[in-house]
Amino acid sequence: MGYPKLKLCVLDGNYAICRLSCKERIPEWAANELLISVTISEKELTIVCEQRLAPDDCEKSVDWKYIKIVGKFELDVVGVIASVSVPLAEKEISIYVVSTFDTDYFLVPAKEIEKATLALKDFGHEFQD
Repeated sequence: MGYPKLKLCVLDGNYAICRLSCKERIPEWAANELLISVTISEKELTIVCEQRLAPDDCEKSVDWKYIKIVGKFELDVVGVIASVSVPLAEKEISIYVVSTFDTDYFLVPAKEIEKATLALKDFGHEFQD
């Protein structure tokens, strides 16, 4: 199977992945930001946000960088997430995936961002500033 070749960019800032109780409402600190991911399940409320917004009193993982797929693609395109996750897995770089209707975002540990971008370039992806 051939994987799609993508245009990617690294977003500024560091991000946190926060875990809150599923009984909580979406907190006000997350409601008015532009780049927030909120996922609610029967067991938890997960919020991905700029690290500066992450409260001290929640379980969280910090120091993540966002790699964004540039542009919009159709939902039925096969292999998009694999085209990023496979080369990163081969380099033993963990990822956390956030998807929207238009595109996908991949969080990688900030300490691994240079290694991740090199692995993705070697796989055939392009980065834009």
